[in-house]
Amino acid sequence: MTSIEPRGIKQLLRSHIALVAGSWGVEMGDISLRNYGLGALPSRTPLKKGGNGLSPLTPLKKGGTGEEVLRSCVSYRCAVALQLAPRWGISAGKIAEKLVLELENFQALDGQNFEVQAEVIDQGIINLGVSDRSLACWLEQLRLSPFPYRAVDPKIDPKIINYFPIQSAHARCCSLLQLAVRENVIQLEDRSLDKLSDELLASWQILVPSEIPWLDQQGEFRLVTPQEQYLVNLLVNLIDEFDSCQDSPKSQKQLQKWEKLATEISRGFANFDRYSRIFGEVRANNLPLAQARLGLVALTRWGLERLLREYLGAIAPLEI
Repeated sequence: MTSIEPRGIKQLLRSHIALVAGSWGVEMGDISLRNYGLGALPSRTPLKKGGNGLSPLTPLKKGGTGEEVLRSCVSYRCAVALQLAPRWGISAGKIAEKLVLELENFQALDGQNFEVQAEVIDQGIINLGVSDRSLACWLEQLRLSPFPYRAVDPKIDPKIINYFPIQSAHARCCSLLQLAVRENVIQLEDRSLDKLSDELLASWQILVPSEIPWLDQQGEFRLVTPQEQYLVNLLVNLIDEFDSCQDSPKSQKQLQKWEKLATEISRGFANFDRYSRIFGEVRANNLPLAQARLGLVALTRWGLERLLREYLGAIAPLEI
């Protein structure tokens, strides 16, 4: 795959929705999208059609009584039909049905189709579920993308933030990747540099396998446990946030947002680390699953490093 810097999934979807609306002669401003992906909780509670109170990342499963469900690891809700209905004097439901016909596939990743399952769920709201193949492609391009680190100095008072849980999670990611190398599960780039050098932090690239086996032989996403899918969604949200804010924190409110996001990722990783085994029996009997989990570890490490260094003004330790 070509090593290009991918956009966040939210930005990809917004761009295509704007193109579709533009083909209808409508210029869209802010297009509201929110990630309601699977995997937030170990229990799976179905959402009945017309139900209320759904929160982001609430896991759902297929019901047997006409319940509307989220079937993708990453799913967004779109209310653009509600925005267009007053302009056109047409019901939001009819507009949503027309949009669904246009949103199934579009060119987004290096000329490849970015597949979504678009469906109207209630009152003109559209659910956009990202296909397993497209999610795997997006994760792989993210993993291979060169992200140059910016020299920033947010001048953050260390008394404001408890860095330890975030730094501890980063160090644990490094430890797992190093153990995986010793166990011949993966190979990393040559990291024979001084441990304290900045270059070392940018060299945690998995070389073998050359492509992470995100999909199984049936083309389905390998990471299916609630802990794995929750962490995937947290990383999807992180890239969406990076898209929307290209500068280092300039206010206390911004700083608190990044701290909260980093803490959520650290906690999500801790749950993943607790329940998603990599070595021992998994490594012996299902090497592709072990490698897919390590791919998620590598992406988590990168995300935590970038948050610590660029947005929270702290170091990203290799060990604690």
